[in-house]
Amino acid sequence: MPEFNQTADAPSVQLNIEDGTASYLFREQSYMLPGTYSDIDVARRNAEEQCRGLGWSGSDCEAKTI
Repeated sequence: MPEFNQTADAPSVQLNIEDGTASYLFREQSYMLPGTYSDIDVARRNAEEQCRGLGWSGSDCEAKTI
């Protein structure tokens, strides 16, 4: 079983703009987000929250230092 970096292995989020569905790839597994989205940033935050429940300790706040 591969080892994962708890802070660096952020989810990769994809948004289907035609129907608003969103999915994400995390630790080599694909997941669908519930609901529909019109904003990739909202979908990303929801994916990150789900990933924290799976043991990920990263945050979307880390990179935003504007």
